[in-house]
Order: sequence, then C-alpha cells, then structure tokens
Amino acid sequence: MLDVLTTMPEYQDWQWRLAQHLRSSIEEVYAEHADEVASVAALVDAIQRTPSVRCRDAPGLHADVEGAFLDIDGQFLHGHRSQVRFAIGGEEHQRELADLLVLASYVEGNRLRWQRACLIQAKRGSVGSARSAGRFGIDEWQLSLLDGFPPFVGVSGIFKGGHFHLRNRSGMLGAYGLLTAPGCLSLVSARVMRQILGGRKSLTSKDLIPAIVSEASSQRAPAPVHPWPWGFLDPEHCPECREFVECCLPFPWRHHRHPHPWPHADVAVHGNETAESVLSCIGLDEFVQAWSGLRLGEKWRPGVGVMSDRSLHGAIAGLISRVSSGTGQLSRLQGLLSEGFDNEPPQPPWDDDIEESPSPGGGLGVLSLVVTSGPGE
Repeated sequence: MLDVLTTMPEYQDWQWRLAQHLRSSIEEVYAEHADEVASVAALVDAIQRTPSVRCRDAPGLHADVEGAFLDIDGQFLHGHRSQVRFAIGGEEHQRELADLLVLASYVEGNRLRWQRACLIQAKRGSVGSARSAGRFGIDEWQLSLLDGFPPFVGVSGIFKGGHFHLRNRSGMLGAYGLLTAPGCLSLVSARVMRQILGGRKSLTSKDLIPAIVSEASSQRAPAPVHPWPWGFLDPEHCPECREFVECCLPFPWRHHRHPHPWPHADVAVHGNETAESVLSCIGLDEFVQAWSGLRLGEKWRPGVGVMSDRSLHGAIAGLISRVSSGTGQLSRLQGLLSEGFDNEPPQPPWDDDIEESPSPGGGLGVLSLVVTSGPGE
C-alpha cells in the first residue's frame, strides 16, 4: 500500500536525496542565466540519473522514476514551442501550453489502476533590485488556458495536429513552475494563480504566501467522508461489493461513498480515496513530497466509462507515445497506458490516418513516477 511505502525509512531517505539532486541540477543551470527550458531539461536529466527505490520490509512495493525530454530542433526560442489554439468568448488565441508533464502512476501487478497528471508552464522571474523582489509576468490568456482548459488544437511542437478537451476537476491539471534564484522551483495551480492576481498581470513570490499557508492548514484537516452503514462495502470500486449491492439493495447506492478498508479496493492503496491534489508546493522538497506521495495533479482512472477520464487517458497516452518514439525512453509507461483494459482503450487525440509529426520549435519534458504494488516485472 502506498501509505505503507511512504512511511518506510528507505523511501523517506530516497525522497530527501531526490530533492537534493533536483535542486543542485537546477542551481547549476540557473547560475548560467539559462531560460526556463534549460531548467526543465536539468530536472529531466536529474530524474534520468535517479535509481529506483525498494524497501526491505515491504518487498512487494517499489517506486521507479523516468524522465524524457523531446528536443526536436535544439533551439527552443521562447514563444515558439508547444503552441495551441483555443477560443474564449468567441475570440481565438494562440499560446504555449506547457514545458513539463509530471505523471504519478499507481500500478498493481503490472496493471495501471490510476494516475495523476500535471501540465506545468515554467516561468523565470525578472531580476529584482536590492529593495524589490523579482516579478513573474502572467499572460491573461495562457492563464485562462491552464485554468479552464477550453477545447484546443495543437499548432506547433509536441501538440501539433491534436484536438484536446481536458478535465480540470482538481484545479491542478494546469500549473505554473516559478523559478527564482539561486535555482528554486515552486509550483502553484493556475486556478489559485488567477485568484492571487486579482486582475493584475504580474506578481512576486511573496504574493503566494497567504494562499500556500491556507492550503497547508487545510491539508491537516481533511474533509470527513460519510461512510456506508456497514462500513465494509465499496461497490464503486469492488466488483464483489457491486454485485452484492445491486442484487440485494433497492436504493440508489451510487450516491453514497465511503473509505474502504479492504485490500481489493485502491482506497487502501492510496490511504484516502477522497484526498485532493495539492494546489501549491513551496520549493523542491514539497514538490518531491507531493509527487512521490501521488498527491500532485488531476487524477484519472483507465478503463472506465467516464468520458473525461477517457479524454485525459487518450491525451496522455498520445503525448507519451510521441515523446517515447522521439527519445526511445518511457517504454514501460507507454506500455502501462496501452495495456490491461477490459474494453477498448480510448484513441489518442491524433487520427492515425492523418497524424502529423511534431514540428520544429517545440517539445516537452516528462517526469514519470510509477509506484508498483505486487511482484511487478
């Protein structure tokens, strides 16, 4: 179970080393006054050199990380990568979508059970003076894209030729990665960013503090879950429970949910089925804690009839396929996204008959964490 893994000393030491490794990698490129893409590439490179972690007292549990960076033309001039087109209020706009896709997957016996995804647009702050902090300029329409995710079409880069309509129920499918000296990275949800800006076009790091402190307080007191009267039935996730309930109970059970203590439900795996994604991370330590605890990004499940889950699955599978074919990496993740379904997996947002290759001037970095329960491979 994931809650068991995250309490293991080996895992906690691995998290600490990973945060240190990521920090030193960003600091090295940041000191050279590199742009956002170079910092993203440094994160990917650090992940590529990070070993897996296994715990002595929980041999069936382990975590593996992978990184890939699809650098199509080696240029990456700011403003010319991963562009998409979308309409808001009848007016069309074209903006960058993301520099980095962060994925956290839970696998049980080589089968993907659920995954979290977060698309991150990196921003390097302007250099401040001795009396003022550096500022981050936020484009209004890019913010609307990362917050509301209206239907959009890929124009250039890794998204070229795709048609997307993605769900952002958690508020953390789209986020900003704010880079500050000497190479620190903080994350904030685009939805939270909109509220902080309040109509302004820029902000400083200190403007984020009230929202981040407020979220930290709310995380200490999770919302209560109303249990079933019997306490051990979970028909929403367990086939045996569902068969029993549908045969024996006349009332609409689908309106009820509860935390399930039995190992066949992934409630036990995650520790708390109703846990929401974090909406902010101050620094790389918090980022690593949230990512490696599978608490970062929009959560979706494969093989379900929910159209928005299938849309997310198709988009992520298509992006990973493109990155994998271009880099020769992420092969296991690509396999997890395409195998083990009771019905037909959703199609990627690119039509196979008219698929366009990613165009010069755009790419995407991917960070993938896979937590496996069971013997695995």
